[in-house]
Amino acid sequence: GWVVALLVAASPGDIPRLAGAGVDAKALLFAVGVAAAAVVLVGLAPALYASRSAPTEAMRSDAQATPARGRAQGVLVAAQVAVALVLLVASSLLVKSFVRLQAVDPGFDPAQLLALSVSLPATRYPDSPRQVAFFDELIARVGALPGVRGAAAIQDLPVTRNLMGAQVTIEGRPTPPGGAAPTAFYRVVTPTYLATMGVPLIAGRGIARGDDAAAPAVVVINRTMARRLFPDEDPLGRRIRFGGDDAPWRTVVGIAGDVKHMGLDAEEGPAFYLPFAQKLDFLRWLTLVIRADGDPAALADGVRAAVTALDADLPVYDVATMDEIIGRSLAGRRYSMILIALFAAAAVILATVGVYGALAFWVAQRTREIGIHMALGARRRDIMRLVLGRGLRLAAAGVLLGLAASLALSRSLDKLLYDVPSTDPATYAYVALALIVVAAAACTLPAWRAARVDPMRALGDT
Repeated sequence: GWVVALLVAASPGDIPRLAGAGVDAKALLFAVGVAAAAVVLVGLAPALYASRSAPTEAMRSDAQATPARGRAQGVLVAAQVAVALVLLVASSLLVKSFVRLQAVDPGFDPAQLLALSVSLPATRYPDSPRQVAFFDELIARVGALPGVRGAAAIQDLPVTRNLMGAQVTIEGRPTPPGGAAPTAFYRVVTPTYLATMGVPLIAGRGIARGDDAAAPAVVVINRTMARRLFPDEDPLGRRIRFGGDDAPWRTVVGIAGDVKHMGLDAEEGPAFYLPFAQKLDFLRWLTLVIRADGDPAALADGVRAAVTALDADLPVYDVATMDEIIGRSLAGRRYSMILIALFAAAAVILATVGVYGALAFWVAQRTREIGIHMALGARRRDIMRLVLGRGLRLAAAGVLLGLAASLALSRSLDKLLYDVPSTDPATYAYVALALIVVAAAACTLPAWRAARVDPMRALGDT
């Protein structure tokens, strides 16, 4: 039950009906039945072999451990180690990828940022002037709250993968015959958005308060758009248009840094920022971003009060810090990492128990043989070396098999990784070494017991 609760708590939140997941009695009985059937099938071969053995042969100590049985045990143990290595490699690669993804620069400063959304009903805010007036007043009131360093708004937040795109026409540059116009994403923002978010301004200026419906149409483009669409010229002062031939020409007044709008793991494409007061059509919803002096979550009640003071019927929703929003954008990767890590941990435990069990059984079956070796002068360290050598050979065989399987399956991990190759040599090396160390630890107790065998008692028992 607690494992299910852990998986539900760690889920990304977009898996249907996962919140109601639990341990079903029928499923539990089915799992128990499958496990019991597996035990019966595994024990069937030794039972058949024992039933066909002659009584006199079964009484001989030499017949207690046949080469065929030893080989079967070795194959099973090597397979357990191989499965554990495959899962450990996958888990390690996902962890390394997740760590690197968390270190990616989103293109803005997420610290001390609070975000919340406000949607205006069409009945009370049917046109652009009323919408612009409402958000201008709201941002002014929020900006005046104690502990607020800056406030602005945007249509869709970064890392949320919500963007609108359009084909862009550059003045004086005809579209190549038979070719398509370049495409870019656009973001509708209020004045001071770039400064509030901490997006660096590379050249020119950002969206200003004077960029309203009565002013000339302007646009701020990002670094990637400047590099791709204006590779050999200064884009400042150039004019672009999108939305058809009837759309206004917009002058490029600034170049901003790239922002990870499509997620930390996605490359930023050409994009541009439009003033909210100069948008092409009605836009009744925006997400406010507030830069705080301290804890941004502490500003939530004050911002709600500011909204209520302007319109008591407006809901405020999706209230979260920017750090939380970035964390949500990584939830899917985090969940995959946790699942694979849990499977890997279970596989390592099973492999460790398998190595220990197989070696302990091997030692028990060869007590007389070990006693003879010690009676003939073998030292305890020689016996320990013998037992450890067998256990490590089994583990090494499993490691080699697991490495081959991991390399064969590596391409299936490519889509889940970021900035980490699925054939990363360092990961394969330390996972293989870790499994060898774990196997050596599992061999220690059987080896110690073998070295403590009393030769006289071992020979006397036979």
